[in-house]
Amino acid sequence: MIISISLCSSILQHLEVLKNIPDLKWTPGVSNFLASKSQQELDLLFTPKTAQLLPHKTYSTKSPSTDVPDYIDWSKTHPQCVNVVRDMKNCGSSQVFSTTSILSDLRCIQKKDAQRIQYSEQYVFNCNQDGAGCKYTNDERVFDFLVKSGTVPDSCIHLKSDTTGQAEKCQRTCDDGSFSKSAGFKGYEEISSEWFDDQPVFEMEKALVNGPISVLFDVYEDFMFYTGGIYEHKYGKFLDYHRAEVVGYDEEGGVEFWKVKLQYGTQFGENGYVRIIKGQDEGQIESYATVFSL
Repeated sequence: MIISISLCSSILQHLEVLKNIPDLKWTPGVSNFLASKSQQELDLLFTPKTAQLLPHKTYSTKSPSTDVPDYIDWSKTHPQCVNVVRDMKNCGSSQVFSTTSILSDLRCIQKKDAQRIQYSEQYVFNCNQDGAGCKYTNDERVFDFLVKSGTVPDSCIHLKSDTTGQAEKCQRTCDDGSFSKSAGFKGYEEISSEWFDDQPVFEMEKALVNGPISVLFDVYEDFMFYTGGIYEHKYGKFLDYHRAEVVGYDEEGGVEFWKVKLQYGTQFGENGYVRIIKGQDEGQIESYATVFSL
């Protein structure tokens, strides 16, 4: 078992604290995902960013109209399109992984592809000149690249940076020397609290009617101990930011939540998903949302 010392000097101590927090809506534990990570691997999971943490706001979860359903879960209605969870492993670009996942999922949901095609993160790492390879880069640089250039299927240029942690030379042919068509987005739009004041929840709900959306949220130490339930930060220091894919929303026991697909593999959380409490800008998840169009 390899555990990050700086993340948790005493696993038992951290778990004891978490398990004794009253009314905790989620289950803390040491998952196989956490137990298998070295310090270097854990560091690469988070997006390096120096922006100051903003104060959290509380938004009304009451929709201003009846345009949206009470719940949405694309992972259940379209499992053949959505239930593919990639693992970043030694790569630190959550933007590239989550955004190419959304591209693959949306094209399948909207029947642009006959069946789900996993699009290549490696092509984005290798060929986005405004990016930083497998390291963190500005979100818009990834989004813009997938609008202007798109990416080819993973079957054309296979993912390698998850193990090497490095980008490679941009290639214009597939790994086997053949050629393949690329696919990308027509555009994207930010739907955040900055633009919608007290209604970002409703804007996110409206966007989710058409498919998964992208969010950026804060990661704290206790998040690494999440094994199930509805997550709400309770303990530990701020680590960094992470970009992920929201596939729906619902409620359980009167508590509303967002259902979020991560890029940590299926050993994390609930088979690669985490449910995050909805309506209080938990981890700023309702402050930096983006919707894509095909």
